[in-house]
Amino acid sequence: RDMGGCTRGLTRLSSPREVTHLRLDACCVQATTTEEAMPPVMPYVNQYTGDASFYPPLRKKGRSERSVTLHRLIVAPENSVEDVLRIVEESLPFDTDNLATSVHKLAKLRRNQNVQHETLTQDPRWVRLVDEIVQNGTAFVWPLRLLALAAWAVASVRDKRITALLFEIAAKRIKVGAVPQDLSSLAWAVATARSRDAVAMALLTQVSIESTRTVQNFIPQDLAMCAWAFAKVAVRDAPLLRLFADAALLKLPELNGQNLSNIVWSLATIRENHEPFMTAVEFTRADRIMGMEAQEFSNIVWSFATLLRTSEKLFRRTAPRVVETSRGLDSQHLANIAWAYAKISHRDDGLFHVLSREAMRSERQCNALNLANLAWAFASAGWHGEMSTRRVGLRHP
Repeated sequence: RDMGGCTRGLTRLSSPREVTHLRLDACCVQATTTEEAMPPVMPYVNQYTGDASFYPPLRKKGRSERSVTLHRLIVAPENSVEDVLRIVEESLPFDTDNLATSVHKLAKLRRNQNVQHETLTQDPRWVRLVDEIVQNGTAFVWPLRLLALAAWAVASVRDKRITALLFEIAAKRIKVGAVPQDLSSLAWAVATARSRDAVAMALLTQVSIESTRTVQNFIPQDLAMCAWAFAKVAVRDAPLLRLFADAALLKLPELNGQNLSNIVWSLATIRENHEPFMTAVEFTRADRIMGMEAQEFSNIVWSFATLLRTSEKLFRRTAPRVVETSRGLDSQHLANIAWAYAKISHRDDGLFHVLSREAMRSERQCNALNLANLAWAFASAGWHGEMSTRRVGLRHP
């Protein structure tokens, strides 16, 4: 896995539509395709969130041809939720790899295709899939990587029937050791579930203990994911986040924009002012960091303002980059940036003019909180452009 959640040496797989004949039985699969050979499976990686939970690499050793073919069918990139549910209906029972892969694929598709949570969780085929995990006791003996995939998936679709069970199993399994990728994926699962009950906190406690022991083995993406997850559920584990910041500082040249902004945001969210790391961020040029986009600038300036770090250099350098990427900002990022500049009293008329212009666009959806932050920022900065006042007055009278 590369920095930023990429994978090496993996190619695009053939689609279910390329399979012209398929016969499944208990022992084997005979398949003929329009291509001479089916290339390896490419794990799903979310390039926008940095989510490190992805499908396990296709393991052929010890697996039947039926299992390998099903894996390829499940993870085909053009699948819809209905496509995967149909495969589940026609092909259960699955082995452990395909059980974890199918629930994870369904959770990703539900989110990407804007399918309602209830539409999936109340579907009899999803219920049967979850029952297969629980009734056969499969999850109790899963590799931790598969357990992390399934935990994130059920948390993402808000299926509370099994989420606590998987969290409890994972907490016990971590005690005997875990690699950084599994730790960050499990922390991400808890943050996705938005849960602060005893089971979720017990899992995060074990993640914290094991992360403290193995932090030197974390790659930048795992550091960023784990830090973000702890901050997201308001777990104020300052010693752990300081360790993550120390480790990130040593790997600063390897951090991409998302890694950097997530760690900065996490520290600010729990009000932990890690002086060495924040100073390094302050003096790092954005053009030297891969993947510095609108959201990353928004997170960083919000974090510095939250910690009341009035870095003239950082805010001055960021303003023109925000102007360049302003069309890609949603209303929350517009409000966060305006709030941050006003909070530290950094007046930039050109920036506020662009923020005001973008906030005025009729296609933008702006909730009450974002409107209030924009109004406060413009007033606090003493910028009273016609567009800013007209937007607040006419959008929500």
